[in-house]
Amino acid sequence: MEIKDVNRYFAPRTALLSAAYVWRKQYAAKIAAKRHADEIESRLTSTYVSIEDSIRAGNCAPLTESFAADIWRTIGAAGPCAVRADIVLEKRNDTYTHRAISAAMARP
Repeated sequence: MEIKDVNRYFAPRTALLSAAYVWRKQYAAKIAAKRHADEIESRLTSTYVSIEDSIRAGNCAPLTESFAADIWRTIGAAGPCAVRADIVLEKRNDTYTHRAISAAMARP
């Protein structure tokens, strides 16, 4: 009678090591995503978006000016000015604002 090696068919240690590897990889990805989100948040609070940034990004000038005037009224600005990117996103979070913010971040 031949005795088979049970470890070849069922290896709980290998399964546990694989699970631990997957968990570490997921945890590292979660930490990296949080760091990335924190970095983006800090960049949003230090980036100012102007009408010129929005127009340079390809947005329509009349609607950009209308939106800017609406934000200026909301924040109580005395006149035309650049507005922090996080305030712009709170007011309107769409493709157009993302384009304008990207253009402002790319500005030297």
